[in-house]
Amino acid sequence: MRVGIINIGDELLGGKILNSNQFELARLLAPLGHRIPFNLVIGDEEDAIVRALDWATGPQALGEIDMLILTGGLGPTQDDLTRQAVAAFLGLKVAASPEALAWLSEFLGKPASDLPWGQMVQASIPEGTRALRNPAGTACGFAFQARGVTGYAFPGVPSELDAMVRLHLMPGLQGDGVLLEKALWTWSWSESAQREAFGSLGIPAHFRFSSLPGEKGVRLTLSCLCAPSDRDRRASELDLLWRKMLAAIPPEAIVDSEGSALPQAVVKLLLAERATVSVAESCTGGGLGFLITEVPGSSAVFHKGFLTYSNPAKTDLLGVDAGILESHGAVSEATAMAMARGCLGRTGATYAAAITGIAGPTGGTTEKPVGTVWIAVASKDFCVAKQLKLRGDRNTIRWRSAYSALNQLRLAISGQLEQK
Repeated sequence: MRVGIINIGDELLGGKILNSNQFELARLLAPLGHRIPFNLVIGDEEDAIVRALDWATGPQALGEIDMLILTGGLGPTQDDLTRQAVAAFLGLKVAASPEALAWLSEFLGKPASDLPWGQMVQASIPEGTRALRNPAGTACGFAFQARGVTGYAFPGVPSELDAMVRLHLMPGLQGDGVLLEKALWTWSWSESAQREAFGSLGIPAHFRFSSLPGEKGVRLTLSCLCAPSDRDRRASELDLLWRKMLAAIPPEAIVDSEGSALPQAVVKLLLAERATVSVAESCTGGGLGFLITEVPGSSAVFHKGFLTYSNPAKTDLLGVDAGILESHGAVSEATAMAMARGCLGRTGATYAAAITGIAGPTGGTTEKPVGTVWIAVASKDFCVAKQLKLRGDRNTIRWRSAYSALNQLRLAISGQLEQK
């Protein structure tokens, strides 16, 4: 089906909270073969919601839709106007639903007669629409019909939206399309190089290729939506084309041939080698250790972590010579290598990774501007450092540094790290 989405809330437009609902809805619908022609975000204004409904269900929208999902605006406060707006659009009145009142009474553990007005508002829906139980909260949802489109209004709280979508939508949304997909992460392989490598492959029109860069690397995806009867044929075509794409990618740029992201790939390699890792971090403030230990099973490979933000901490905890810090500075190749060697010696791990840098927004100089980061990886056989010149805000630089260190670990464990 073609499913339109309207997310309602001033907090979304104002950047106060991240609109994770549109991401989660797309993540649930797309693999089932459903298309999302539009995903709107509008504020808490009744007239704006009415006009959005008129546009979304009319011929002027981006093609006719079969279903419309509304999120947000069903709470008890004055800015929760979705139920009133839908009622105005449909020419209906808002009234308390006996079913919703019973659900609310059960959820709160008190008789309906004892419910405060603020709670009872959440049991009100446009007359003639179908009440939808909220198993995770107090705001009732509802389903309606408009111009041949089936509409659903759900709360905007992510946990409540997820529970209601899985209860009321997913059982009937399995569809008859099959989404075939291949995906993997690459690192340090530019999009221009990617374009050159894939330029002669001739990707057929029924396949969709996407390249999504971010701090985690670049995620490449090749997919095809097909009918069940075409699944085997399209799957064979997909496998053949995917193998050609993999052959065109430099081996060191492929994070994991099975599609794992960097943290999972590093833990997988360490487990396979029965190796361990310890980390020493300055500018990332524990981000590298977090990424590794977030992976299930990482307790078998992660040994210790040092958060050495100050120069005395680098000396006391890692044994970095004060002379190195004085001569080269905290952000330098010599300091990064000393941190990695000290981490390795103090923990006995198979590998050690160290990060030191200037994340900003202050602290940069002409010689070492904000975004200057040194990463070092050490084992009993080698110690290699790499300088990064990163751009972005403080948070971007910190996470990019942590992921870059993960990639250096990946290359070291797999024997692909260039040792100078």
